[in-house]
Amino acid sequence: MLYKPNFLFIQAKILKKLPYSELNLIKEWQKIKGFKIITISDNEYYDEVASSFGDAILYQPYTTDELSSLIE
Repeated sequence: MLYKPNFLFIQAKILKKLPYSELNLIKEWQKIKGFKIITISDNEYYDEVASSFGDAILYQPYTTDELSSLIE
């Protein structure tokens, strides 16, 4: 990463498929760059994954109010 993002949005179903080494890499980048990880969940099956990784969970479908409350 050459830039400093403020947020990283990632789908919970993608997180579930990633190897442990890549999850650790994302967490390392978070510590270095200082961004907030927002996990998006569209199914109850992925809620456990979403709650165990990241700073906040955004459940689909979501509204702009829910999104703005997370990024403020």
